[in-house]
Amino acid sequence: MPSCESDPTVNVLALGDGNFSFSLALAKLLWNSPHSLSARSPAHDYLSLHSPDPAKVHVIATSFEPTEHALAVKYPEVREILPAIRKFSPNATVLHGINAWELDKYDFALCDGETKFDIIYWNHPHLGTEDFRLHRFLMAHFFRSAADILKKPSSASPLLPVPCICISVVHGQAERWDLVREAARANLRLESRTPFQEELFPGYVCKRNKTGHSFKNAATKRHTKSEMPSWLFRFVWDESDGSNHGDAAVEAENGSSHNDVASPQPNPPVDTAESISQPSPSPSVASLSIKPPQLPQQRRNRTKLPDAKGDFPCEHCGKRLTSVRAHTQHVHTVHKLQLYGPTWRPDAPRSLQCSHPGCARTFKTEADKHQHEVNRHSVVEDSEVPDVARDVARIVGEEEDAGGEEEYGYVPCGVCGQSVVKRDWGMLLHLESLKPAVGLEMRCPKCSREEGGRERTFCERRALFQHYKFCRLREQLAV
Repeated sequence: MPSCESDPTVNVLALGDGNFSFSLALAKLLWNSPHSLSARSPAHDYLSLHSPDPAKVHVIATSFEPTEHALAVKYPEVREILPAIRKFSPNATVLHGINAWELDKYDFALCDGETKFDIIYWNHPHLGTEDFRLHRFLMAHFFRSAADILKKPSSASPLLPVPCICISVVHGQAERWDLVREAARANLRLESRTPFQEELFPGYVCKRNKTGHSFKNAATKRHTKSEMPSWLFRFVWDESDGSNHGDAAVEAENGSSHNDVASPQPNPPVDTAESISQPSPSPSVASLSIKPPQLPQQRRNRTKLPDAKGDFPCEHCGKRLTSVRAHTQHVHTVHKLQLYGPTWRPDAPRSLQCSHPGCARTFKTEADKHQHEVNRHSVVEDSEVPDVARDVARIVGEEEDAGGEEEYGYVPCGVCGQSVVKRDWGMLLHLESLKPAVGLEMRCPKCSREEGGRERTFCERRALFQHYKFCRLREQLAV
C-alpha cells in the first residue's frame, strides 16, 4: 500500500468493477499521465481529490466473481487488464468475491491504520435482470452496507475529500430504483448529480453482467432511440434533522439546484430536469423524480397494430384462434417451422398416457410425452451437478414446520422493507435474490466429458438442471 507518512491517504473502494476497465483507466489517469504531478485529471474530479498528488491515493478494485478464472470466463480481456492494474501496486489492489451488500464482513487492508473508506464507488450496478423492485431492494442493502464502512465527516481530515458514495446509472434508472430514497434509509443525502462522461476514461467499456458484452452498443442505442447517457450521483452523510427536505424539493422543482449540472455531452436532446418529491411519511426520506427523456417524434407517433379479438380459423388445419397475434404465431410455429411435426392436427386425440405411476397426464404426441416425463418425473441430485450454489435450494427444501403453522407468514425486511417469508430460510432467500446473475462457470458434467463435444455453460441453476436431465438420459440410452 502507499506510504502513510505526512499527508493522509485517500482510501477508495471500487465495487462491481466488471472487467476492471474503469479501475485501469482511473489508475492510468492518476499515476501514468501528464496530469499526475502537474494538474487535475478527470480522475481527480471523479474522486473529488483536493491534492493532485496521486501517491496519496489507495484504490481497492473489486469484483463479485469469486476468482480471477471465473471472471475471465465472462470477460477474457481481464487477463491483460488485471496485470496492468497490479503494476500500480502498492497504490492499487485487486480483490475478488466482494459482495456489495455485506461489506462489513471483509477485512480490507487500508492505509494509515484506517478501518473505513473515504470514497466508495459503484459504476452501473445491475443484477442482470430487468426488475426495478429488486434493484430498489439492492440499493437499500448496498447503502446500508456501504455506510457501515464509510468515514464519518467528524473523523475525516480537512486534507481529505468529504466522505462520499458515488453511483453511476443510465438515465432513468435513478427514478425507477428510487435511488435517493434508498440512500436516505442509510442517513445519506444527495450531494450532487453530474453527467458521467465515460469518454474521459480511455479504455473504459460498460459490460453486461450476464454476457460480458457491451450494453451501450449500437443495437441497444437504436432500440432505445437514445445515446443512453449516464449520471454520477454523489451521496454524503446527512447531518441535518430532515427539516430541509421540503426546501430542497422546492428548489429542485424550480430548476435552481446548484448541484445539478447540465450535460455537455453531444447526446440527443434529453430532459435532465430533476425534482425531489414531497417528503414521505418519514420526514428524513426524500425521493428523486427525473422526468423521462422526450422520445424522437418518429417513435412517439408510432403505434402498434391492434391485437383484434374474435374468431380466426387457421387456413391450414382449421384450428380456431381468438386473436390476430395468436393466429400469426400458430401459423409460423406449427405450419411454417413444423415444430410439432408435419402430421400435427388440432383434433388429434390425447391417447398417450404418462408412464409414471400416479400421473394422469395424457398427450397427443410421443415428443410431448417424452418432454413431460423427463422434466416432471426425473430427479437430479445436487451431488450430480458440481459447482452450483445450492444453499438456498437445500434450506428451502427442508420445509421444517415452524410452530405448527400451515401457511407461510411474512415480515418486512428491516433494511429495504421487502416482505420476507417467516421461515429460517426466508432472509437467506431474499438476500440471494439480490446477488447478480453470475455463474457462467456452471457446466453440464455430461457435456464436459464428451470428446469433441461442445461444452455448455449456464447462468441459471434451473436451466442447467433441465439440460442435465436430457444429457443424462441420452447417455443412458447410448449404453
